[in-house]
Amino acid sequence: MGEMKVELGDRSYFIYIQKGLIRSVAQHIQTNFHPTSICIVTDSNVSALYLAPLQADFARLGLNVCSFVMEAGESSKNFSVLQQLCSFLIEQKFDRNSLLVAFGGGVVGDLTGFAASIYKRGIAFVQVPTTVVAQTDSAIGGKTGVDFGGAKNMLGAIHQPKAVYVDPDVLATLPDQFLSDGLGEVVKYAILAGGDLYDRVTALQSPTDFLHDDGFIIESCIGYKKYLVEKDERDTGDRMLLNLGHTIGHAVESYYGYGRYSHGEGVSIGLVEILRYAISYCSLRKDILHLITNLLQRLNLPIELPERNAAIFTSIIQDKKCAGQSIRIALPYAPGDVRIVSVQTEDFIQYLCSDHDTEGDL
Repeated sequence: MGEMKVELGDRSYFIYIQKGLIRSVAQHIQTNFHPTSICIVTDSNVSALYLAPLQADFARLGLNVCSFVMEAGESSKNFSVLQQLCSFLIEQKFDRNSLLVAFGGGVVGDLTGFAASIYKRGIAFVQVPTTVVAQTDSAIGGKTGVDFGGAKNMLGAIHQPKAVYVDPDVLATLPDQFLSDGLGEVVKYAILAGGDLYDRVTALQSPTDFLHDDGFIIESCIGYKKYLVEKDERDTGDRMLLNLGHTIGHAVESYYGYGRYSHGEGVSIGLVEILRYAISYCSLRKDILHLITNLLQRLNLPIELPERNAAIFTSIIQDKKCAGQSIRIALPYAPGDVRIVSVQTEDFIQYLCSDHDTEGDL
């Protein structure tokens, strides 16, 4: 079994990576954490495929286990579903030694982690991510939350899991759309890290090529995220690099009501927009934009908005990286050289809203 330890003092934990790992998760949790009760939190997509076997694994070990199933999709990442989950835990008489299992993608992980952070002032949870986004990014680092007031992740907390269990085999059952969606985050990591990861990711010719990778891509993304979380757990410095493409991507998701564009699709559009901005701001080479846009298209991800509506971008004012009149953005100077820079929010939005000349960029 491959493993990495996220070194955070008394909040440290291991990330376990192995094909077929899902079959030993229950035993590992019982042996290492000794919970009084287990609640598997999942969504309607994952429950149909994997919930019954995992729940049976816990039951065979004599553990008190129940499950909470939410509707799949970003629309469930809200305060109402959070309340329903907390009410369910009270009904099940969960105590402070109970444990939640976030069994799904980023929405499930974020909402479950937030519930764990506030229920009885904090209980334990583990992540068992089942999507590319969750396995390479969102399950690691302790960021939890729900969307609120039309803004992405407006309510939340940093609450580290007790462990993360990554089983690449479960990705084989992802529908094509969800596989492509997760690769938006993978492209983000390729630009951040540069080097071998950049070369491996930009060589992908189709989404299914990712499934046939030898594990280098997933482990490299996890390793990079681990490195930044250890340096900056509270997201006040270098961890902001992970926001590459997200400031714009979140605005796109929000404007279209979390329905038209998935998270990865929003990130894909955001990456193209920030690369264009970098060409103007810091003389990023245009061939980098050309290479990344071609890659995103091969991965079946969008690179353009159907309209350049000013209302799409004005929600950036609500972004958590805004402070006063400025916003801190992750700006790519080159693959492997992404920096946090502070720009005037109004100027940044004005640039995005304008019909800036991109002729020859793509």
